[in-house]
Amino acid sequence: MQFGHRSASPIVRVAGPALVLVIGPGAVRAARRAFRAGEWAVDEAAARPRLAAGELVAVPLEDPDPDTVRELVGAAQHADRAVDAVVLGGVPAGLPRGRFRVLTELAGDAFTVDRLPAAYDRRDRTGPFDVIGDVHGCLEELLLLLARLGYEVRLDLHGRPVGAVHPAGRTVVLLGDLVDRGPDVPGVLRLVLGMLAAGEALVVIGNHDDKLRRALLGHDVERNGGLDASLAQLDREPEAFRTEVAEVLGALPDHLLLDGGRLVVAHAGIAERFQGHESARVRALCLYGPTTGATDENGLPDRVPWAEDYRGEALVAYGHTPTAARTWRNGTVCLDGGCVFGGSLVALRYPERTFAEVRSIMRHSEPARPFLPAG
Repeated sequence: MQFGHRSASPIVRVAGPALVLVIGPGAVRAARRAFRAGEWAVDEAAARPRLAAGELVAVPLEDPDPDTVRELVGAAQHADRAVDAVVLGGVPAGLPRGRFRVLTELAGDAFTVDRLPAAYDRRDRTGPFDVIGDVHGCLEELLLLLARLGYEVRLDLHGRPVGAVHPAGRTVVLLGDLVDRGPDVPGVLRLVLGMLAAGEALVVIGNHDDKLRRALLGHDVERNGGLDASLAQLDREPEAFRTEVAEVLGALPDHLLLDGGRLVVAHAGIAERFQGHESARVRALCLYGPTTGATDENGLPDRVPWAEDYRGEALVAYGHTPTAARTWRNGTVCLDGGCVFGGSLVALRYPERTFAEVRSIMRHSEPARPFLPAG
């Protein structure tokens, strides 16, 4: 006698604390089977405090109206939590696809949930780390700094750097803005992509990286800030490489919690209340930092000095704003030494809390806001 094999239920992966809307006929039954009893909420009022507490919250909606969906998404946004949707039997008309981190469509009402750490949650990685500030296409200086830190660089068959390993097991953490303004954007990207693939580096996305990603995907973006140079350099690379670059940049987190949460990194920094959160607001702050909405005399955004009010327990390392010297401020430090502008490429050695740096071999671009001492 032969017995048929029951097909496995589809797997829905949910990363970190999030709101999951289960939508469509059979949503209540499906959610009861897939989620734990403590992960349930019946409406926005019940979901709100649990989202604020950093829990995974599932809300089944058999026949959702737009106002209900809007209220639930608003509750998640208020708590800076991601929103996923599991749609059963077809996407309802008017469902705002763009409001969901992930939208999973299922033909039936049976699925299982695979709970994963959030992309920002690397508290399991304890280091030691070498946290490096904004590279901006300065491959030669990056190689010099890696050599100073004791890394052994790996080359491909064409003699190009594609990896770097430390004999003592240290890990590179890059603070974003890998691209624009510098002389070898493809070289930097090739090295970083190789290190990411080999587990030799961790990287957060910077505002310049995100803009390049959008340009490579065909979005309409202003070609300023060195973007034209990056695109021109990448035009000389194979299409497959440009595709890989866009995919990898799109997967980078906006911040990372490391070493049990004792070290936090983000391109433009991150206040304590947003650490371990995920939303469009958190992403914007990590990429650009808080601003007043005005511009300064150089035509640049007027930035809010968030580090002056920082009182968090975690050490925060960030870049984004070129500075001539390393200064600790309330447990935070800026590592953007303005290498592409003739300054330095800087690394923070963690947990030692010491610095290593190499001077730029030349000024590759002129800064809009002077930051180096005169002379």
